[in-house]
Amino acid sequence: MANETKIIRNDGKLLSKFYPNGFSPTTLLSKLDNNELYFVYKHDNIDPYYLLLKYNPKNDEKIEISYGPTGYPRRIDKRIFNGNDNKLKLENIILRHEQNNFSVNKELLPVDNVPFNESLDAGQLTGLLIDYSLELVQKHNINDEEHDIFKFLSSHNIMARFKDYSQLIHSNAIVPDLSDILTVVNVSDGCGNDCRHCPEGGNLKLYSKEDIRSEMIKVLQLHIKYHPNTIRKMTEGFLNTSDILWYEIQKSQIKPDEIAKMFFEYFPWTQKLGTFFGVKNLLNVSKDPNFGNIITGNYLKSLYDAGINRGYVGIESGNSKVSAILRKNETYGDKLKALDLLKGSGIKTKAIVLVGVGESYITGDDEEIKSIDAMQDTIKLLENTSPYRVMISRYLPNENLPLEKLRKEGQLKDYKDKHGIQKEIDMLTKAMNWKNITVEQDYESFVVGKARK
Repeated sequence: MANETKIIRNDGKLLSKFYPNGFSPTTLLSKLDNNELYFVYKHDNIDPYYLLLKYNPKNDEKIEISYGPTGYPRRIDKRIFNGNDNKLKLENIILRHEQNNFSVNKELLPVDNVPFNESLDAGQLTGLLIDYSLELVQKHNINDEEHDIFKFLSSHNIMARFKDYSQLIHSNAIVPDLSDILTVVNVSDGCGNDCRHCPEGGNLKLYSKEDIRSEMIKVLQLHIKYHPNTIRKMTEGFLNTSDILWYEIQKSQIKPDEIAKMFFEYFPWTQKLGTFFGVKNLLNVSKDPNFGNIITGNYLKSLYDAGINRGYVGIESGNSKVSAILRKNETYGDKLKALDLLKGSGIKTKAIVLVGVGESYITGDDEEIKSIDAMQDTIKLLENTSPYRVMISRYLPNENLPLEKLRKEGQLKDYKDKHGIQKEIDMLTKAMNWKNITVEQDYESFVVGKARK
């Protein structure tokens, strides 16, 4: 899709009815009576997708359904006129979340001709609505092999697909940017660090070369089963590990660049391959023994050359003392150097910032550090490194996390201002906007339900 020529056709009747103020670049793929299918091109950091518009002139009902690049339904919405501000408002009927679970808003049912009664449970409603979305799109005769991807889909296959794929991702593993075009391969369990706020801490287990190959074969077999016609649209990949550099640090039989090269043996159509990096390990692997252990970017450049072009780094905070409380013993200077090294290698970096732990932190020396002040240090760090993206992660309290012990002991003070967390987020977002750095919200949606073993 990345090399696709943009032939923009907006000659359908419904797009202007649904979006009178204009819409993103689209191509009309097919139109029926009051049912039109569009391809929406990548825009504003949103991946391309398919959009079906369905209009019922009898009751003025406006339904829109979006499908991912592989044809899997993502959401069904109803456009409702809001008399207060004289605008069409988008209300969600069914939504697929980041971890591929669906939620249904019963208050907006019934919709169109979907059979509905109150006795149906969420799973039954989900199946009915997915069938409805597929029935509508499969009526279209798409004379374009690139986009003719819907004919073999069914709600049974879609639900089975998400169940099978979810079993590949371990219970405490965090996979950011999870989507239906992302190929996820587990290459380790646990983590070599033990950060107080993280559900993945401790119990690091690196996989052998044979185990990694086995994981890749399992994923490829699922791709062939569920995406026989769209497998080459799955252009993003993720090596699922707390830090790919542990393979170098612990002198494993297989090195990070070899893992990346193996990935491309099985998934050669991948365009973006990402993984996690830790600050300390970034600095350690960058010490070049050929130049007296001075820090260079040579090692990371070799990973970029092997195909890793996206990096996720949990900086959490730019304040060194706050980092120590989180048990991330990395200074402001460490993080600055690590992010610069990744950027210099060509690997586009997403820096993850933690918010919402508490209104203030109390250090071992009884110094109180306001969270809002620590955010200023974080902003300074990001302004000086300009990462590719910033991801905001709201802290999710969990009694099993060591950080909650500190709260009980009084080293963390809860927010008195109910808008305190949002104020910090707004401060960060505003500062990044000035630097033209995109801020992505809701990283914590990839952490929900994760728990320490």
